[in-house]
Amino acid sequence: MKFRGIISRFLYRCLPYNFFTQKGNRLFGTIIYASVAHRALGARGGLAFCELKVMCRTVFRADSAADTRKVSFSRELWIESEDFMEVPAPKYFRLFPGNEVRLKSAYVVKCVSCDHDADGNVTAVHCTYDPDSRGGNTADGRKIKSTIHWVDANNCVDGEIRLYDRLFTTEQPDLADCNYLDFINPDSLEIVKGAKLEAFLKDTKPADRFQFLRTGYFCADSKDSTPDHLVFNRAVSLKDSYKPE
Repeated sequence: MKFRGIISRFLYRCLPYNFFTQKGNRLFGTIIYASVAHRALGARGGLAFCELKVMCRTVFRADSAADTRKVSFSRELWIESEDFMEVPAPKYFRLFPGNEVRLKSAYVVKCVSCDHDADGNVTAVHCTYDPDSRGGNTADGRKIKSTIHWVDANNCVDGEIRLYDRLFTTEQPDLADCNYLDFINPDSLEIVKGAKLEAFLKDTKPADRFQFLRTGYFCADSKDSTPDHLVFNRAVSLKDSYKPE
């Protein structure tokens, strides 16, 4: 069928043929979609983020062994905009004024305020951090309900992210008396430019594979990705634990 050829070309650009079968390391990385991101800043007049620290982040390998790699942590971080609500919805446990969250592999932080632009959009989130919570555990045992990912704003690289979704709007686009072209999903590809990536990803080679924290499985584009213009294709997304009501 014609549509099967379309799917084959779609999958070829999205991930290499041996993405799920080839043995090798699938590193955990971190990515922030810059078009929907906020800066998280050490609070003015309060307990501020340290100027620079080095954290260790787990790397899972194909042989089930675990290793660590170093990531930088500074006063300014990028976080996803969906990880902050100025007025939280019910059952929302991420960052909002007065609430604490765990920064993955780093510290527990508490939101104290936020900045807005002339249109009222949030542009920055100000937080304090608990210096005794390195690694994410609190010294006094208080419970932290949510963990969010982040990228050091002073040590990151930009990249292009291609978010592939279902190619068709129905499970059977080739039914009799149907034109499969009528069922092409117009939202099957979303391109995000200027996403913020961990600095180590600048050395990515075409077809390298990663699981980006809380986001999904990605592969560096085999044709378009270069050291000067990183391009990652999403192969599989991850389930989001928070569902807006």
